[in-house]
Amino acid sequence: MEELDRLQSEKLEEEDKEDETSLNKADSTFTLSSIETLIDELSEIDGDFNRSANVKRSITAAVRPYAIILQEEAIIKVNETGRLFRKNVRI
Repeated sequence: MEELDRLQSEKLEEEDKEDETSLNKADSTFTLSSIETLIDELSEIDGDFNRSANVKRSITAAVRPYAIILQEEAIIKVNETGRLFRKNVRI
């Protein structure tokens, strides 16, 4: 009986880890997609901005490190609460 409880507990912990990973990935994806939406809106307003693909790539590349920092802060917060978390989330 104790073995069954332990296995169920481990399964629930693993599901929690997967849920947290999905949430962090979704947050990072939302942040980057919001930036891409803003870039598209700026492109509609300013034709010069629209012609400059390098500007678009530069803005997205400049923000990517901040998304990673925010993600790492979320991992630290999760670890401080005593819950396990995997750090293999890609942005």
